[in-house]
Amino acid sequence: MMHTAAAYRIARSLLERTTTPFRTFDQRDSGCVSWGVSADGDRFLDKYASIDSLDGRGLRAVNALRDAARFHAATSHPDIVPVLDCVELPEGVALLFPWVDGEVLASPEWPDRRTNPASPYCRFVRIPVKRKLAALDAIIDAHKSVIAAGYIAVDFYLGCVLYDFARHDVHLIDFDHYHLGPYVLESDRQLGSSSLMPPEEFRRGALIDERATIYTIGKMALEFLGGCRRERKTWQGPPAMYDVMRRATEPDPHDRYESYAAFAADWRAGRRGQHDPA
Repeated sequence: MMHTAAAYRIARSLLERTTTPFRTFDQRDSGCVSWGVSADGDRFLDKYASIDSLDGRGLRAVNALRDAARFHAATSHPDIVPVLDCVELPEGVALLFPWVDGEVLASPEWPDRRTNPASPYCRFVRIPVKRKLAALDAIIDAHKSVIAAGYIAVDFYLGCVLYDFARHDVHLIDFDHYHLGPYVLESDRQLGSSSLMPPEEFRRGALIDERATIYTIGKMALEFLGGCRRERKTWQGPPAMYDVMRRATEPDPHDRYESYAAFAADWRAGRRGQHDPA
């Protein structure tokens, strides 16, 4: 962890505009703004939520960052970008992360990400299948740590996947809404990308447990390797692994894997038993 005094200094300098960030991310539905900043010979990402935001999202965003800090205190994995410090300010909350090179696969900067060949998403779609399988290896393994810490994935989508096209590295970001579970959904809809959410996340009073995370990860695998379709003929990965993804994405949670560990074990077994496609 970074010393709080140094993290506080970085956050204050950004708010007071005595430091010029090298990147700004301010088109976010979350109500947060993030800056890439150089300080003390290193580069960091400072993610900030103001309690006084004019659009009414301030308190929700502040509480989400506090929840994210608790998540990171409980969870550790090499492919999850860690929080270095959580800074409470009079105006709000700032989380300080190490800067990690890469491009998120979905962002407001690319509203045409599925059709623009220059978008990170389209570029990722064109990489070799073996690279996409390696990316899924990282995502699935990271969520083993998430589940082990007692958390359920919420609002995990393409914008949480940071891909370095030069090094072919994957890192995961934005865990602001991950929820200790199992829990009962108290709203008519959970946060998230509709295409990746299990049916129970659209039903008030539903039990949300690790089977929901299995579904979301399975749908992301179909996004990467199946053209977003749950059909064997569109699956680009090893044939036996399609059955793993199909079971993971059954609409009824009782028909999915009974645990995330069982899902991850079948994924690993499939990876060991197949040669990577080109």
